[in-house]
Amino acid sequence: MTPRRPQISLAVLVAGAGLLFAGLGDAGAHRSAGIKEGGTFNVSFNKNDFDSVDPALSYGNALLDSTCTHLMTYPDKPLPQGLRLVPEVAAAYPQVSPDQKTFTFTLRSGFRFSDGTPVRASAFAHAIDRTLLAARAHVSDPQYLSDIVGANAVLAGNTD
Repeated sequence: MTPRRPQISLAVLVAGAGLLFAGLGDAGAHRSAGIKEGGTFNVSFNKNDFDSVDPALSYGNALLDSTCTHLMTYPDKPLPQGLRLVPEVAAAYPQVSPDQKTFTFTLRSGFRFSDGTPVRASAFAHAIDRTLLAARAHVSDPQYLSDIVGANAVLAGNTD
């Protein structure tokens, strides 16, 4: 797999859009300013900016990172705080076994997908399974998955 070049322009665009929307104020201000609610937000990218729009196949894509949820994430804060992982869907940092091979996460209650269904541990298991199956089909790189118990058996085609 070839190294990805930094997506600085994408990060700047996403951050700029966030600042724009944050600066618009409350809903009443939108109506009084004549700004309509709803609609479509179009973003233009170079075809080389995406390796895939599927999160199971994409690595290092800032736009997908901003639309997908994670157990842990890097906060949108200045350095050095922005380099320290913090819980997102996880309720806290994971419990780590004495041999440091098992990480147990507890999910925050009330966290929901955009359709209103609750986020459960099975959603993360499904995401790992999809990524492993894509790697087995040679459409993604399994480099971040090999430490997961059972991952090598999936990659070898011995199990799903």
